[in-house]
Amino acid sequence: MNRGDCLLLIQRCNDRESARQIHARVDQYHRAGDGFVCNKLIDMYARCGSAADARAVFDSMSSGTRDGFSWVSMLCAYSRSRQITRARAFFDEEIPPWAKNMAAWNAMLAAYCQAGDLEESWRFFTAAPGWNQISFNALLSAHGHDHIRESKQLFDTGTPSWDLVSWNTMLAALAQAGDLETLQRLFDAMPEWDLISHNAMLLGLTQHGKLNDARRFLDAMPQRNLVSFTTLLRAYSSSQWQSQSQQEEQAMDVELLLGRMPEHNLVSSTAMIGVYARVGDCASAEKIFHSMHQHDTVALNAMLSAYAQTGHIDRANAIFDSMPQHDMVSWNSLLSAYTHNASDLSKARALFQRMPERNLVSWNALLTVSSQHGSLDETKRAFDSMLAWDSISSNAMLLAYVRSGHTDEAATFFRSLPCRDLVSSTNVLAAYAENGELDKTKRLFEEMPEWDSVCLTAMLVAYAHKGYLEHARQLLDGFLRDDVVASVAMLVAYAQHRHLEHSKQVFGSLLVRNLVSWNAMLAGYVINGEMSRAIHFLGSMPESDIISWTTLLAAYAHSGQFYEAVLLFDTIKMVELPDESCFVSVLVACSHAGEVAAGVASFVSMSSDFAIQPSKHHFCCMVDLLARSGHLVEAQDLIASMPFTTSAEESKRLLGSCTSSLNMNDIRSKVSMASSSSVSTPVMDPAFYVLLSNMLSST
Repeated sequence: MNRGDCLLLIQRCNDRESARQIHARVDQYHRAGDGFVCNKLIDMYARCGSAADARAVFDSMSSGTRDGFSWVSMLCAYSRSRQITRARAFFDEEIPPWAKNMAAWNAMLAAYCQAGDLEESWRFFTAAPGWNQISFNALLSAHGHDHIRESKQLFDTGTPSWDLVSWNTMLAALAQAGDLETLQRLFDAMPEWDLISHNAMLLGLTQHGKLNDARRFLDAMPQRNLVSFTTLLRAYSSSQWQSQSQQEEQAMDVELLLGRMPEHNLVSSTAMIGVYARVGDCASAEKIFHSMHQHDTVALNAMLSAYAQTGHIDRANAIFDSMPQHDMVSWNSLLSAYTHNASDLSKARALFQRMPERNLVSWNALLTVSSQHGSLDETKRAFDSMLAWDSISSNAMLLAYVRSGHTDEAATFFRSLPCRDLVSSTNVLAAYAENGELDKTKRLFEEMPEWDSVCLTAMLVAYAHKGYLEHARQLLDGFLRDDVVASVAMLVAYAQHRHLEHSKQVFGSLLVRNLVSWNAMLAGYVINGEMSRAIHFLGSMPESDIISWTTLLAAYAHSGQFYEAVLLFDTIKMVELPDESCFVSVLVACSHAGEVAAGVASFVSMSSDFAIQPSKHHFCCMVDLLARSGHLVEAQDLIASMPFTTSAEESKRLLGSCTSSLNMNDIRSKVSMASSSSVSTPVMDPAFYVLLSNMLSST
């Protein structure tokens, strides 16, 4: 192998094992005392992080073979291996005075800077016999975004003129620190730019959440590389979308961005997985993941998070179990899967207990799962066990109060918060609105320092709930004209107050119609009793889902149209997979029509044909069906065999059914049974006693 080939192999090597193999192949030049080749071998081992191998080459060189580059390369080998103490000893005790040139001083300074030892960096810098541009750039890079004020002061008072590396170093520090105003001013003042300058400016825009400006800046850049595209991709994957229309718009931007990328690497592919997870496109995320040639922990965590965000908890568990190692992100991602899935709270709790360590993110995930499952006691226990809280913790606790119907406690907790953000204010606002407390809703709304589409929609719903449709419409026209969610809320409000024509006008004004808006308009027809028009409208919809069909089915069931409900249910089974709500409607229809056989068949079919475990609601419907039809013994047996705690609701249904019976002794026995059943219930329903009193007085 000739000398040129040897040097080329050395230059390309970046791992220790390959370095030793290459060393063995070029050893003839090493033994011959070729100083240039030996220096390159030391530099190769320094790149690979093997200071011991570099020292072996250095010690094998004769004093006449070593030059200034040999000493500096050995010093760099120590610093790159993070052996700062050894590097300083080598600098002070071994490097001869003639070799302590500017390159040696800068190499030692760079070692301190890379180790983050700012105090020693400054001490060494001031002790140096002189400085050049490289000295200042090393010191400037050491301060970085963690010490942005010192970095800016050094930049402003440094050498008379900075080179492009200095400008770019300062740009990168400002971008990472999020100081967009200073970043823009510095960028505009630069005498020239290169690709690194543009990428730093692009990073600053994305760090500040200005995705539209970042996209336009990328389009205007004279040249782009993989870093440019990946920077914007990562910003999209972590951005907070405020509305579905904004989400759809940014998803289109991402598709265009992907089409323009010249290539993909591990970082960009991982970012793409995050983007697809954000828009709920798990299939595309999987496609990217399986196309990757390698998966590091970050990529595996990204796919795990994608499964978690899209509710695929079984797949999330599978990828977690397949990972060779787990970090805090892995555990937290799997735990967060339970916040996107209606799984058993006990599973989330068990996973939390298995975690080798926990941070604030872990505790917040447990809080969120508990609050979403409506477990106020569990959420309070977790909240009280935490050593520290942030806004996410407080909002999860607040949401637990709201979802449990404890509006007053939620308001008290809200007022006790040292810092109230938009999320916490909106949670309480929505609770007031849902409870019909318009005055409190208005007062809190007017106290809020800012509004977003969510709280504005909550205020709109509060007005609509009380029948103030004009006030609701003013909010829509003034602030939310292009918001699909608010428009759908207004559409439903008009329908509920029997203003079907106004609902149709709102639907007609929508610039973007998604499935939710189509289903809302369908519900509008149903609410107003326009069943024939509802059926026609369903046929004209560009797409439908189980909610579309269930809307019609529920209308037939509650209006006592048994045969229409059964026929529609048969149709649903041919085009969609029935869900729990479908079976509730069918059982209600059977109950109203007294069709016991059909009801029992549907109840059994749930688990046997569709693998749906009957809920407490389904059992209540069956109790109602049996009791209404006079099958009181069977109703009693069903209540006794229910895999749930018997509540006053089942007792009320049974008692209500007895009013149509002519056997007064039977009434008395059923009253006794229902009364004893309700004694064990933790919450006593006054309606039960009213019904009980009425029945006894009638006997």
